[in-house]
Amino acid sequence: VCSSDLVLDPSPEIRALVREVVGSDFAVVEVGDGLEAIAVARELRPQVAVLDHHAPSLSGVEVAAEIRSVVDRCVVMSSTWLTAQELVRAGSPVELPKPFRIAALRKAVGVQPVAAVR
Repeated sequence: VCSSDLVLDPSPEIRALVREVVGSDFAVVEVGDGLEAIAVARELRPQVAVLDHHAPSLSGVEVAAEIRSVVDRCVVMSSTWLTAQELVRAGSPVELPKPFRIAALRKAVGVQPVAAVR
């Protein structure tokens, strides 16, 4: 594990799920609100930020817009579709609709799919 992944979601369960799915590929840092996500991103400069659109204090789109210069890839999770304007304002992050499949999360963060067991 050499790069980090910032996960912003108000739900501890979603943060734990993301950690479980990508934790072998990234050092995962979990935060619960948008302001904390910005501070952590500026300090750690994670390779990937997985951000919930409906996070407290600032939305995932607002956080993505603030940190896009220090993060290689932003993934914004949302239970509602984001508008084109929101996506452009955020620097065109990868959109991951909730609920999502594990394979879709892995693809969104740029992790290879797990080989099928036969």
